[in-house]
Amino acid sequence: MDYRRDAEKLETTSFEIASSNHTPIRLPHCLVTCGSLVELKLQFKDQSCVVELPIYPEFSSLKCLDLHMIEFLDSNLLKNFISICPVIESLKMESCLFGDFKILEIFSTSLKNLILDTGDFSEPNCDGLANCEIKVACPSLVSFYFYTASTWNFTFQDLNSLQAGFISYCFPPKHATSEECHYVMSKILKGLHNVQVLKLPVGFLRFLPLTVAKPECSAAFCSLKSLKLLVSVDESDQSTIQLLYRCPNLEALSIIFTRLEDWVDGAIPPSAIRPTWVICGKSIPLTDSCKMPNEDISCLTYHLKKVELINVAYNKNELELVKFLLNNGHVLQKMIIKGRRFENHDKIISKVMMFPRSSPDVVLKFYEPAI
Repeated sequence: MDYRRDAEKLETTSFEIASSNHTPIRLPHCLVTCGSLVELKLQFKDQSCVVELPIYPEFSSLKCLDLHMIEFLDSNLLKNFISICPVIESLKMESCLFGDFKILEIFSTSLKNLILDTGDFSEPNCDGLANCEIKVACPSLVSFYFYTASTWNFTFQDLNSLQAGFISYCFPPKHATSEECHYVMSKILKGLHNVQVLKLPVGFLRFLPLTVAKPECSAAFCSLKSLKLLVSVDESDQSTIQLLYRCPNLEALSIIFTRLEDWVDGAIPPSAIRPTWVICGKSIPLTDSCKMPNEDISCLTYHLKKVELINVAYNKNELELVKFLLNNGHVLQKMIIKGRRFENHDKIISKVMMFPRSSPDVVLKFYEPAI
């Protein structure tokens, strides 16, 4: 490693450590005492490695911290390591392992961009976060990206600057009660109320209808302009409509439909293979078709301009959703439908083109997958 005390040159220098040795390592003293360091990247390419995090690093100028394939054993040391960097703006933790953490706290007044991506998932606790609560309190945070094996318990505080958020996990909680699921989802909805762009996966949408049905749930995404949903085909109706009610200023909606054949390696959402929702041990029957509301939805009446539907098979539920959005989207300008390849495609498209539209300016565009 080329180490220099020259502050001007260190501002444009990125330290990178590559190793395949699983033996715990200690960061060089000259590195952790370098107050001029702006960017630090710790990367282990072949297998994860335990790093002895310094208790009092002197990273007074550090703005970007990139950690790859590192194994963390102490949640308090990790919390201290992050919070002691006074001007950090970007934190990335990819393919890292967390030693059966009960809590992962990320507190920073300067952090703007946060990525936690634990990589490929072979089992629910392969990243050590299955029983962990992730707490994020970063008043300057602009965007975050969470992709873990099974973590679903998040607490967000003081995210008043948040503009974009993505949450996803592969394995749903097996032993959580209905009240626990409601509590967690309520926390998430409340913590993300200022977000402008949001992407949610199948797992979280599965809990949504039960949560918003509670009288005490008053969460709303008043600042949300763009919403992207990854949904099981049977869950699209209730979850999507419930969210639209709570996004009064939404301008763009994107829905990606998933099906059983889209999932591999056992990571299959339960609703994709069962005729009912199974949420916290409670079975909720699915209807054969969407039951759409009769009352107006604010975002459809005043703001929603673009809808994109991806992986559409034109089944009864999906067609009802398309009809509902066209009939109630008063200011809708464009609807893009990317469908699956199947017989009678032209006949289905002709049927969709006949659906009533409340917006005289809406343009429908249909796309088929390449052969």
